Amino acid sequence: MTAFDRWVHRPRRCLRVAAGAATLLVVLAVAAVVSAHSFAVDLSLHDWLVEHRTPGLTSAALAVTATGASGFLVPVVFLAALVLGRGPRRGRLVQAGAMTAVLLSGIGLRLALVNLIARPRPPRRDWAGLANGYAFPSGHTTTSALGAGLLIWLVLGRLTGVRRATVAAVLACWALAVGMTRAYLGVHWPTDVLGGWLLALAWLSLAAAVVPRLLASDAPSTGARPVRDTPALQGSAGQPGPTEATEAGA
Repeated sequence: MTAFDRWVHRPRRCLRVAAGAATLLVVLAVAAVVSAHSFAVDLSLHDWLVEHRTPGLTSAALAVTATGASGFLVPVVFLAALVLGRGPRRGRLVQAGAMTAVLLSGIGLRLALVNLIARPRPPRRDWAGLANGYAFPSGHTTTSALGAGLLIWLVLGRLTGVRRATVAAVLACWALAVGMTRAYLGVHWPTDVLGGWLLALAWLSLAAAVVPRLLASDAPSTGARPVRDTPALQGSAGQPGPTEATEAGA
C-alpha cells in the first residue's frame, strides 16, 4: 500500500491534522485581534523585507504572485483533473468537479474569515503590488496552497517513484513561494501568510477525510471480488489425490 493509499484509508488521521491546523489558525486570529492587529515580529519582518527589495526580485515576485490568483488556479485545477484523472470520462468529470468545489469552497471560507477578522493591511506606502480588502488570512497564499494540495493529490494517484516526489516537491515549493511574495511585496503581514497556509492545510485535510473517494479517480470498485476456482489436487501420473479419493468413496 502506497503513502497515498494509507492517507485515503485513514480519515481519522486527516481529521486530526485538520483539527490541529484549524486550532492554530483560530489562536493566531484571536491573537491578531487582541493585539490590535499587529505583532512585533510582523513589524520587524515587514520592515526588513521592504528595506531589502531589489528591482529584479520585485519583478520576479510579481510574476510568481500572479500565479496564485483564483482566476488562474480554478481552471488549472479543473483541467488538470480531467487530464491526469483515470477511468472513464464521467469519473474524471466527477473528480474535476469535486476538486473545483473544494477549491472554491475554500476560497469562500477564506473570504468569510477575512471579513470577520477585518485585519488591516500594512501601510499602502510599502506596497510593491496591487491588493484590496482585509489582510488575514492571505488570499493568494490560501488559494495557491489549496491548488497545490489538490494537484499533489492528483500526482500521488497518478505518478510513481522519483517523478511523483519531484512534481509534488515542485508544487509545494511553488505554493510556499507565492505566500512569501505576498509578504515581500508588502501587501500582507507575515502572519497573514501563515494563516493562509494553516487554512489551506485544515481545509484540504478535512476534504481528504470526508470525500477521499470522490476526489480520487482511481478508486477500486466496491463490488465483490471474483472467486477463483481452485484446481483439485492431483496425485502422481494424473491419479486422483487424497481429497478426490475420499470424495469418490463417500
